[in-house]
Amino acid sequence: DRTRALAAACADARQAGQAAVRPAEEENRKLEREENQLRSALMALRSGALTENTVLLSALNARLPRRGPEVPAQAMWQLCEVTDEAWRPALEVTFGRKFAVVVDERDYDLAERIYHELKEEARGESLVNPRQAADMGREPRAGSLALKLETRHPVARALVDHLFGDVICVDTLPELRRHERAILPDGFQSRRPFVDRPRHYDNLPCIGRKGLERRRAWLQEQADALKARQRQLEPLLAQWRETAEFHDQAQLQRESLHDDLAEAAGLAEAERRLAANLTDLQNIRTEDFEARERELREIRDRLSAAGKERDGLLRSGRRGRLLAVGEDLERLGRVAAAALDVLRAVRDGEDVSPHLGRVAGLRAQFTAEFPVKSVAAEKVQDAWRVAEANARVARAELVAERRALALAHDPKYSDLDPESPDNAPYEARRARIAGAHIPEYEAKAADEERNWQQLFREQVLEKLRERLLMVENLMALLRTALDKPIGNNRYRIVARPNRDGEFDLYRRLLDLSAVARGGELLFATADSEIRDAVERIFESLTGETGGTGAERFLDYRNYHDYDIEVANVNDPDGRTYSVNRAAGKSSGGENQTPYFVAILASYLRAYRRHETRRKEPSLALVPIDEAFSKLSGDRIRDCIRALHALELQGIFSMSTGNIPYAVDQCDQVIAIHKHEKTAGRKTSIRNVAVSLTRKEALERFAGTAR
Repeated sequence: DRTRALAAACADARQAGQAAVRPAEEENRKLEREENQLRSALMALRSGALTENTVLLSALNARLPRRGPEVPAQAMWQLCEVTDEAWRPALEVTFGRKFAVVVDERDYDLAERIYHELKEEARGESLVNPRQAADMGREPRAGSLALKLETRHPVARALVDHLFGDVICVDTLPELRRHERAILPDGFQSRRPFVDRPRHYDNLPCIGRKGLERRRAWLQEQADALKARQRQLEPLLAQWRETAEFHDQAQLQRESLHDDLAEAAGLAEAERRLAANLTDLQNIRTEDFEARERELREIRDRLSAAGKERDGLLRSGRRGRLLAVGEDLERLGRVAAAALDVLRAVRDGEDVSPHLGRVAGLRAQFTAEFPVKSVAAEKVQDAWRVAEANARVARAELVAERRALALAHDPKYSDLDPESPDNAPYEARRARIAGAHIPEYEAKAADEERNWQQLFREQVLEKLRERLLMVENLMALLRTALDKPIGNNRYRIVARPNRDGEFDLYRRLLDLSAVARGGELLFATADSEIRDAVERIFESLTGETGGTGAERFLDYRNYHDYDIEVANVNDPDGRTYSVNRAAGKSSGGENQTPYFVAILASYLRAYRRHETRRKEPSLALVPIDEAFSKLSGDRIRDCIRALHALELQGIFSMSTGNIPYAVDQCDQVIAIHKHEKTAGRKTSIRNVAVSLTRKEALERFAGTAR
């Protein structure tokens, strides 16, 4: 009854715990969904894009022809920049056309058709007619909201002046009433006869590069807050998962628990009976012949004494005592008969005559050491028990060795019985083998084994150990060479021993090779596990088709797990994080910078620039295609400075949008432009390369860095 009550209480407790932790689990799932949304938005912002109202913009950039380094379609928010951040809230909530797409006048007809084909996908988005927009332009009034936006694009400038050129910026409500159209910094506006607020500012700016940076900073703060809340919930959820797992594994809710406990309670008694039965089975053997003979003589002596006593009793006339003695006599007669049966069984059993000499020697030994016969008999009995136990062990070992011999050399020994009572069949086989010059072949085999072990040690193990030592030295040199911050982070390449048990076994083999002395067998002191591993490797090496086992063993790179650890130089006490563990969780830029560090380390090693003692001239050229495609401008500069610091030369192929961030770090810039020429129905495309010096490149690209 108590175990049933316990099971019910455990089930109720688990349900109550599940109900108590459910709000925390639901909150954690909600936080994870919000974090995924924020992460997607941040990834888009890092690439200079937004996640909303971009269907039309993406479609036009994919299908319209490009006539220069700039993309063919741009949104108003990309073309404008807020000049006074105090008025950003007003502009963000009032500028409803900031997502409108502007294209070149030559592309407008095609862009309009593309927009029409999109139908429902681009609902709510808009396209600017550049010809009509240019006609709408007007001179903005002094103090108008249009002057808070800066743009170099003529169509964008015309639209801004048209939309906000007569909207006067004021600071108080009374001033708001003095103008036909006016607006406060928070977006509250008047358009006679109406006063309205389109919406409240949501702290998600998107106008201009600064707006994107502020939006990204605000979203990052939200993401950090979500992560902090998740870290608060994690201990509670971890404790609950551990508790629930323990409850489910222990199965404390089962009502049959009392039956299991009752059955387990009798386990000790059952084990005791089993041990006693095994002991009895081992002790059930035919008693020693002489012990039975002595017992028979003693019984006969007692029988003779009883007969004399009977006769005396008969003569004395004491009938009662005589009857009792008669009963004893009858009982002893049965004992004697049983002893006689045992004697006959021993006599008719195994012939002990070959052992009579040994028996005589033992009798003389024990009677000399123990003159008292009863003591000598006890000592002989003890010695017999020890000898019997040793004989059983030796017999079991002999049978096991015979079986192992038959199994190892199947079917050569299949005709021999492992349970044979003597070694005659095996002795005959041994005599036949002895005449076949086996010792000579054994000596040759031993020499060959020593030779191949020496070759395996010198040609494989020692070279493999040299390679592993080279890895350790190389990692130390690379850590020294790369011990320079890249931006705010310091990157450290590490190599840790592979935790796979297979490679732990290989390392033990290499250590054994290192301590083995010349001339001795390599595996003389190795355990069976290492010998089995060597056999597998050797079979894989000498096999016709080879095997993955040998490849894994011979490739020294598999003996370590490699990683890059990243530390913040501005926070010396902060925790480093592993690139391997953070893979797939970090942004594109956070993942690409360690990849760039790995490229630098590879080229340092290839050109041997990581060795400080080597000062010979070297080209040290590092070519990278699609370079820095996911990095911000600051990270691009940091990476190129790191390349300079390591005395390497880089050739980078990068998109037009990244060139402004790298141009002042480069000695020469080659700009590639696509030139299209149409003759009839045939279109020819030619790539035109223009070589620019650093000064020329700065004049051409530096102004487009924003």
